Amino acid sequence: MCPVTSVTHVPGLTRIPLSRIRHDFLYQLGPTGLAQPRETTDSSGGFAFRKVPVVTGAMITVRRQDYETAVLPLPPADEHDLVVRLRPSRPRTVAMATGTVLLPDGSPALGARVVLDMVGTHTNGDGAFSVEIARDLDDTTPLVASLAGHRPAIRTDFGALVSASSPSVPPPVTLVLGPTPLSIGGIVVDADGGPLAGWTVDLLDGTPVSPGRFPPTFVESLERGRVPFVTDESGAFRIDGLLDRSYVLRAYDGKTLASVKSAPIRAGTVDAVMRLATDPLHPRVAGRILSREGIPVAGATVIPGLVTHRPEGPSYYMHPGHLRLVVTDGRGTFELEGVPRRGAFLAVSGDRVMPDSRELLEHDDVLNLELRVALRVHFRVTVSGWTEEEPLQIELVDGAGQRISIDRFQAGGWGSSSREKLDELGRTGILSVSEDARELRVLSGGVILYREDVTLLPEIEVNEITVTLP
Repeated sequence: MCPVTSVTHVPGLTRIPLSRIRHDFLYQLGPTGLAQPRETTDSSGGFAFRKVPVVTGAMITVRRQDYETAVLPLPPADEHDLVVRLRPSRPRTVAMATGTVLLPDGSPALGARVVLDMVGTHTNGDGAFSVEIARDLDDTTPLVASLAGHRPAIRTDFGALVSASSPSVPPPVTLVLGPTPLSIGGIVVDADGGPLAGWTVDLLDGTPVSPGRFPPTFVESLERGRVPFVTDESGAFRIDGLLDRSYVLRAYDGKTLASVKSAPIRAGTVDAVMRLATDPLHPRVAGRILSREGIPVAGATVIPGLVTHRPEGPSYYMHPGHLRLVVTDGRGTFELEGVPRRGAFLAVSGDRVMPDSRELLEHDDVLNLELRVALRVHFRVTVSGWTEEEPLQIELVDGAGQRISIDRFQAGGWGSSSREKLDELGRTGILSVSEDARELRVLSGGVILYREDVTLLPEIEVNEITVTLP
């Protein structure tokens, strides 16, 4: 730890300091678990951090409404006259999707909820709406309208419509709500037909509002929220808010994760029966965690979980905190007890590997599993030569040209995305990516400006990448 006393001045045209500015130190590789120190400037624009940790790659972030965020490196030693100058924010250009939501009889739908990639709004008395379009909207993202007592209206091709209309916005759309939502009712029983009370029953293949988001939000749950359906004392359940289609359900016990998966059930069914198998759990599951080259990975964490949602595209999982996790030994071996036979997966994480998971299949030899994982590499990108207002982003692709996940590990958690935005200095923080990365791309507004082949090495603490744009 080193003591730091710093003063920040924020001059404007009148050179009057601004108060209520927040200063954060970002721990880009923060497994220490330390809280981020934060201070707020006083009426003179001054602030002071008495002690801050000496962390490689640590940054100071200065934020205030109506001003651009400033990010600068943490001084390597005591600093008593640090000056940070904030620029007023530039006006933000926002693209909006507009249209009208109607009831089944053609009249305006007042108060209907309209959602686009988890950005929502409500219609006015004329049924009209306006909702922001994200800059990186996926082509598969639908535009959805919902209202209690009606089936949602879904424009499944709206993301593609936005792409086709770029750089303009798509024309106004009309969404017509459907009739009363449908439901599925039934019972969950054990192998002998006895009722299973207190089991959770949910859609395994609901209709995603925003593809690729975790945890998933389904169109069917927009009005009711993420309220679980739980069987009563007789094992009975009823799932409401459904579209006119078939659904696959999963019922599971929250304590053991024993589960049963249904065949497709048509919405409107009232007598579905979900029967548990006689052997829902593996007594023992064992195996090894290896690198891609077959080298044992020691110190990796392995924890079982249950697949609870599987819409089109990525699968979504639930990690049960009550099940005992294990850590691999020097030979990369692990052993678990009481793992579900059906719908289970093993999640692998650790300081040396990228988070990964693998489903257990019926034909697997669960006493001799071999899970190969990608090693984690750390990197930082610095880009110079960019003078436009549009912010820059980076992405990394593998040898097949597919974008791969970029992870940001910080004290208290981690986040993942396929693209990472550069700060005002043209830098990323210290990020993590799979050893599979083969090409770096620099983008602005979704357009690739620069490509470079990269070789990132796990044994290097931070792989530094410097790019000068032409």
